[in-house]
Amino acid sequence: ELPCKDKVGLTMVWTRLTTLFVMTVGLIFAKAYLQFQGKTIKLFQFTDLVTYGATSERDLFWRKAKVMAVLCLGQLFSLGWSMGLTWASLNIVQSHAYMLTGLHSPTVLLLYLLSCQRVHKFEKIGTLIVILGVAITMSDPLAVRIGEEFDMQKSLISLLANIPAAIFWIIVGYVSKRLDSVTMLFSQISLSLFYFTIGSVVFEGSGLNLSDEGLLGAFSSKNFLFCMFWSGIWAGFFGFCGYMISARHYSPLVIMNLLLVEPLVSQIFGVALKIDKMPGPLTFMGVGVIIWATNIIHNGQ
Repeated sequence: ELPCKDKVGLTMVWTRLTTLFVMTVGLIFAKAYLQFQGKTIKLFQFTDLVTYGATSERDLFWRKAKVMAVLCLGQLFSLGWSMGLTWASLNIVQSHAYMLTGLHSPTVLLLYLLSCQRVHKFEKIGTLIVILGVAITMSDPLAVRIGEEFDMQKSLISLLANIPAAIFWIIVGYVSKRLDSVTMLFSQISLSLFYFTIGSVVFEGSGLNLSDEGLLGAFSSKNFLFCMFWSGIWAGFFGFCGYMISARHYSPLVIMNLLLVEPLVSQIFGVALKIDKMPGPLTFMGVGVIIWATNIIHNGQ
């Protein structure tokens, strides 16, 4: 529905920019509320996993620098995943897009197997069943966007987004245990906005203006409310930031598995907004197999 939807990089710039705007407004109100109660919000607060055992100020500095460097590296992988997901949602039906780019947990296990690491037998069995479920899902000839034809190649390309996504969530699990949530969220959004802006300017020719092809187009009068509600609040804050906050309380594997709820929700929107045709029984069968198999993998952990 976005006017810039043909440009993946610019779409992500708008999403990150509106998310940062929503978060900043929220932080201002939160800070005012806490000050009223005599409290405050502190940034760059590192946990005991970083500070404990530091032998000197120099040692502590490099420990903190390591965490921030890993965070910056993680956003590069997030960039790959986000662009892959956005590309998939613009080229294949929504349930396939979110399912085929949300197989992070099985992808981690495949990486472990390729590197000859030891894994539980349930994880191996679950991974094999996931592959079967993916094959069933992708073979559904009725899963097409309105006005388009079935294209298996696009589905195969979408699977590549799982590699950077799996690495990204492992990094998130590491950083979230060592850095306060507010700093982590603002750093992640700001870094990804920077990366996407550079990419959009270099590869898509986007300019610094309020047009539908400009970096600030989300703030134009005709796009502002739509972008703030769908991109800033729903996709950005509740979607991206919600998962980031969850990483402080749950393992990356649990979060990866929760992402498998998204295909159902996204397909409802896809049909309701007349983007997709209703997928056939093979899609529902394949998605069910994948979710069941991912549960087997989770039990193997």
